[in-house]
Amino acid sequence: VSCPPGVKLSTLSVGAPTASGGASGLQKVAWEHGAEMTIRWWDAMNRPNGKSLVVFGISQELCTTNVLDEVLREAGLDPSTVPEEGSIDKRNETKVSMLKGKSAEVIQKVISRLEFTPGARLVCHALKRLGFRLAILTNIGIKSVAEHVKRELGMDYVICRDLEVEGGLFTGKYKGEMTDVSFRKADLLKLMAEREGIDYRNVILIGEEASLLSAARAREATETFGPNVYFNSNKLKDLTITLYLLGFNGFDVRALRKRRSFQDVAADALVPVVPPGKRFKVTVSTRTRDPGQLQRILAPLTAGKQDMQIATVSQCTLEDGGMCVGFDFRVLKHEPEELLKELLFACQKEGFQVLGSGVVPIETTDPLASMKRRYVITVVQKPQITAASLSTIFSNLSKNKVNLVHIERLSVHEMAALQFTVNLPVGLDPGTFSSELLDASRTLGVDIAFQKDDVDRWMRRLVVFDMDSTLIQQEVIDELAKIAGVEKEVSEITELAMYGQM
Repeated sequence: VSCPPGVKLSTLSVGAPTASGGASGLQKVAWEHGAEMTIRWWDAMNRPNGKSLVVFGISQELCTTNVLDEVLREAGLDPSTVPEEGSIDKRNETKVSMLKGKSAEVIQKVISRLEFTPGARLVCHALKRLGFRLAILTNIGIKSVAEHVKRELGMDYVICRDLEVEGGLFTGKYKGEMTDVSFRKADLLKLMAEREGIDYRNVILIGEEASLLSAARAREATETFGPNVYFNSNKLKDLTITLYLLGFNGFDVRALRKRRSFQDVAADALVPVVPPGKRFKVTVSTRTRDPGQLQRILAPLTAGKQDMQIATVSQCTLEDGGMCVGFDFRVLKHEPEELLKELLFACQKEGFQVLGSGVVPIETTDPLASMKRRYVITVVQKPQITAASLSTIFSNLSKNKVNLVHIERLSVHEMAALQFTVNLPVGLDPGTFSSELLDASRTLGVDIAFQKDDVDRWMRRLVVFDMDSTLIQQEVIDELAKIAGVEKEVSEITELAMYGQM
C-alpha cells in the first residue's frame, strides 16, 4: 500500500494515540474478525531477507502447553489456583513459589512428554534454510526445558531465567542475577541483533507479545523492530500460518513440507478443501486510485451476507494512474446473479468500468497445480530494453505456448530490467526452453536469466563471480598479451572463446 507522507507504521498497525489510550489500527480490526496480520515497510522484497533474527516464545507457541503449568501439575500442584490478576511475570513468580520443597526431577518428566506445536519443526527448518538466525526468549523460568527446545528445533540462542534448586529441591525462587530484576525484552532483542549485525527492523517476533503489550509499547515495538506475528497454539493450532504471514505462498509451504517428512503437520493442512456453492467472477478497472474505492464496492456484498466468500482478489496498478481489479466470489446460499447485479451497480456508481463478469462453475482442481510449472524470466539490457528485444522474447513465449502471468519492471527509471512470471505448458522441457532463451540473449545482446519460481530462489547463500570482464573490466590474458606484443592475436582467440566458437 502507498501511505500519505508522515504516516507511521505504528499508526497503521496499532492506531494513532488517543486521549483515552485506546487504539483502532489494523491489528485490532483483524482480531475483531478472527484474522491475523503483519505489517512492515516495503523494502523491495515480498518477504523478510535471510539476514534476519526470528524470536519465539515457548508456552503455547513452540509448545502446545504452558510449560510452567505442566511442571506444577507434575509436582502435584494445581496452577489454576493462581489468580489471573496482575502481569504474567507476577503470576509466574507465584507459581514458582508454589514449587518450594518439590523435587526438581519433575522437569525431566515434563521434558520427556513435551509436545511441539504442529508446524514448529517445519517453520524452524525452513527459516534456517533461508539463513535466518533463530532465538528463544521466554519467561517460563525453566532453562533446561528451553535448552531442550533449542536442541530439538535447531535454535541459535536461548534466553531464559532458571529456577533455583538446592539439594535437588526447588527453593521457590528464580536463580541468578535476574532474581530481582524484571528484564525488558526490547533490550535483549537489541543485544541479540547487535551481536549478529542485524538491523532492528529485521528482528521478527513470533508469539503472544503483540496482544500483551500496552498500546504505547506496541507502537514502540512496531517502529523499532520488524513484523510482530501473533501466535497462540490454543487458537491457531498450526505454526505454519507464520510462514504465510512472513510472505511465503501456499506453493512454497507445500514444497517445504514435501522436502522432509514432518510428523508435526496437521493432516488436513495438506488437503485442499473446495467449498460447495456457486461462483462468479468480476474484472473491473478505474482511471484513478483513491482510498476507500474497494471498500465502497464491496460494502453491499458483505452487509449481512455471511454465505459469500471472496475466493481470490488480484489488483494491478496501471501506468495512467488507474488500476485493474479481479474478484472471484463463492456463494453458498444466495443466487450469484442477484449478488452480481449488486456488485455491478456498485461499480457503476463508483465510476468503475466492468471489463468482464459472469457465473462460472466451481473448480475442483488443485489451485496450486499451475504453480508447479511456474518460472521467472529476468531481462536486462542497457541503456534500456528495446522493442525488438521484447518482440523476440514474446514471440518465443508464443511459439512455445508459454502463458505470461505477470510483468514487473525492476529498474527504477529507464526500462532496463523486466521480470516475467510465466507458466510453462505440460510437455515443454524447461532445459530446452532455457536454451532457446540463451540463443535469443546472444542474438539480441540482452542478459536473460531463467529460473524456477519456487522457495529455492530465496535459499541461495553462495554467489560465485567470474573475475575477467566481470569483477574487473579487463581480460587478464589480453593485458599480458599487450606486454608480450601479441595483443591482436590473443584478442581474436579470446573473442572466439567468449562466444563458444572454440
